[in-house]
Amino acid sequence: MQRGISVLAFFVPAFIMLVLFIIRGIYPFGDRSFLFSDMYHQYMPFLSEFVHKIKAGEGLFYSYNVGIGSNFLALYVYYLASPFNWLVFLLPEGLIMEFMSYLVILRIGLMGLTFSIYLRKVFGKEDPAALLFSTAYALSGYLAAYNWNVMWLDCVVLFPLIAVGLEALVKEGKYKLYCISLALCILSNYYISIMTCLFLVLYFIALLILEEP
Repeated sequence: MQRGISVLAFFVPAFIMLVLFIIRGIYPFGDRSFLFSDMYHQYMPFLSEFVHKIKAGEGLFYSYNVGIGSNFLALYVYYLASPFNWLVFLLPEGLIMEFMSYLVILRIGLMGLTFSIYLRKVFGKEDPAALLFSTAYALSGYLAAYNWNVMWLDCVVLFPLIAVGLEALVKEGKYKLYCISLALCILSNYYISIMTCLFLVLYFIALLILEEP
């Protein structure tokens, strides 16, 4: 039952998102692109430049192909530091747009999975209700509004694991999951990680209060 809920928690939101792609005619189910706003005008060109620089053996410190020249290392740290972006090298450069689109589906599936882990570890939930709430987390209003800000999505994936790690740190003195997941969150995007750390302070205080005899 436990493994089945976790598997479904990944596939159900991912499948729902894939159905939306099909309905909206997103390539290859039509001739439309999922990329819009800054995802199309900034994030994809930045990722394309990143792929070019790595394959050409160029340094990441500066690029003359972004505007009239830009500090590319700063762009990488904010927009491209997600470890998922390195998967782009498994595909031809001509599929970068599709790579970014379907990576959103993968991340949404992982959001459902990590939230199901949180529900199981913290509340002992391993029933269909856990699947319902995991899907709700993965397809929340925040994701509906900001899925085009792809550099933020890794933090949403990792947040339930960070919360599980904080629970383990406070209640059992175990620190590894908390340190590793929070470090990955900060590495992926320091901007959303600031919000995450502020929330963790409040979460920590709440745990201390609840743990008092």
